[in-house]
Amino acid sequence: MTLPLRHQFVLTTANDPLVFPNHFRQWSLVGFRLATEPSLPVVSLLSGQGEVLGYIVGWAMLQDKLLTQAITLPVACASDLAKANSPLETWLYQLAGRWLAFIVTEDTQRVYMDPLASQSLVYAPASKRLAATPGLMEAKLAPLFSAEQLINDDCWYPAGCTAYKGVQRLLANHYLDLQSFAAKRHWPLEDTALPVCLNWQQRLPTIATLMQQQFTACSEAMPVRIGLTAGVDSRVMLACSQGVQNKVDFWTRADRSFASYQDIKTATQLAKKFNLQHQVFQFQPKFALSEDEITQFLSCTGYAIGGSPLKSSKLIDSVGLCFAFSGVGGAIAKGYYLDKVAENTKQPELTLTPETLLSLCGLPYKEPLIAALAHYIKCLPNLPIEQLLALFYQENRVSAYSAINRYGFQSGIVFISPFSHRDIIELMLCIPIAEQRKGAFHQQLIHLAWPELAAVPANSALDFIDRCILFYHRAIRRLKRAFAA
Repeated sequence: MTLPLRHQFVLTTANDPLVFPNHFRQWSLVGFRLATEPSLPVVSLLSGQGEVLGYIVGWAMLQDKLLTQAITLPVACASDLAKANSPLETWLYQLAGRWLAFIVTEDTQRVYMDPLASQSLVYAPASKRLAATPGLMEAKLAPLFSAEQLINDDCWYPAGCTAYKGVQRLLANHYLDLQSFAAKRHWPLEDTALPVCLNWQQRLPTIATLMQQQFTACSEAMPVRIGLTAGVDSRVMLACSQGVQNKVDFWTRADRSFASYQDIKTATQLAKKFNLQHQVFQFQPKFALSEDEITQFLSCTGYAIGGSPLKSSKLIDSVGLCFAFSGVGGAIAKGYYLDKVAENTKQPELTLTPETLLSLCGLPYKEPLIAALAHYIKCLPNLPIEQLLALFYQENRVSAYSAINRYGFQSGIVFISPFSHRDIIELMLCIPIAEQRKGAFHQQLIHLAWPELAAVPANSALDFIDRCILFYHRAIRRLKRAFAA
């Protein structure tokens, strides 16, 4: 079976005999070979003297423009990148979108990712190869989870683990040093201060502008779809895309759960009230997967994820070529794992352990995962527990779970999160935890960008019928838990 490998890439040393897929484009770097699937954008990065410093791979945005042409970095020459005060990382922190930055000169050889690691990357230190997924590196499959566990139990690999021997995943907030082929944290560092921001609301106009610019940039390049649900992440996207509403289609996926029922009802009401172009995508028999299609999805995603993304992959591909915005990463501002801790433990103070993190993720205790998480915890910066849990969510649940499924879709659909910008991530991490639990970041951002949206409540039953259906579904869940116990 020949895999389409949409939006994938592979990099090796210059003398590596690995054969690239025939249809991939190839790019020259100092001491390395880079190959990319044709639909994956590649933009040259230049010094002030015109030297090629490397490439941006993917969909990077600077203010309200997608990077599509060679761009000059604020360095006079290649050697400036190796200086202690190099502006490289500061420049990269300005970028939004889904991207990788390959910086390869004689002195500096690194790969950076966007803040949510949206264009996922794995690497093999022994062979000095990196790729979108391990299959492109001829790595040996050695899974910790069966295909059934991936598909039905929603298992995944945290802390840089993968389903392949000798292959690791690069997590958000880390870069890959191509000289040592080791991952190194670049933010937040041990001495990075992330103090609680009591006046965080004053920064919301900047956050709203950063999101609005992303919708503008993408709407000028190809069709844009935004997921519309009952939740606040999608409401933020709706509010911040108001300026390009005539260029945006909203979509809602349907299944038989109450959450889906509420998503459809709320989205339909929003579409009617605010004259949105909205479509509900119902799951149909034609979207059921064959065994070969299941194998293809698992192969394209490195046998790292299954669950809902796999089961819905044909439905999602039916949407067609577009930028598809999702609210991935928005939960950083909601105390996501901290609330789970409160539900599942009576400890007055939480200590981060591998077992605690596996429990929070709903993953089984497996020795390789425990060892990897122990190393991950050891390398965390000295921050309050609530920020460490939010960081764990960003670097694992988002970059090692949500990001990977994007390689399983073959229509060319480009999933992007408007939360993938350093300034947005940093502010979300610094909001007081009491206000995070109230959802204040999302509520006030929506009110700032489009206050009329508050007329339709988020994550709430809209009428008496909704309340009855919600009561029924909760009763069923309680009965199932009781029988399971």
